[in-house]
This record gives sequence, C-alpha cells and structure tokens, in this order.
Amino acid sequence: MQTQPHHAPLEACKRFALEQNRRLFDRAYALQHAAYELLERPDLDAETFSHYQTLKAKAQSQAREAIEHLQLVDRDIA
Repeated sequence: MQTQPHHAPLEACKRFALEQNRRLFDRAYALQHAAYELLERPDLDAETFSHYQTLKAKAQSQAREAIEHLQLVDRDIA
C-alpha cells in the first residue's frame, strides 16, 4: 500500500479552496459584466438604471467576499 505525504491532504484542501475562490471571483465578474451591459442598452431608463445599481452592488459584495475568502485561505491554509 502506498501512502501519500503528510502535506498532500492540506494541499488538496488549499487547491479546493482556491477553486472555490475562483468561482466567487467569476460570479462577481459576471454580475459586474451584466450590470455594465444594462448601461449599453438604448432603452436605458430609471428602472433599468436602478437594476444596474442593484447588480453592481451585488458584484461588489461578491468581490469583497472573494477577497475575504482568499485572505482566509492564505492565512489558514499555508
């Protein structure tokens, strides 16, 4: 039976955490992109602009969450 080095589970955990972090950043980017696409619409009105602001706020929140997550990964899974 072959055993893995002691650090292998920790590296797998960090790899998984970084994959999750990439997904968080990807979601933030997608929300930001969707928000900016609203500004490109020729029928831009107050309601559309309000929707833009909502999406932009969600994108910023996702980005903050991704940054905080990455900081935790860097701190706790060295």
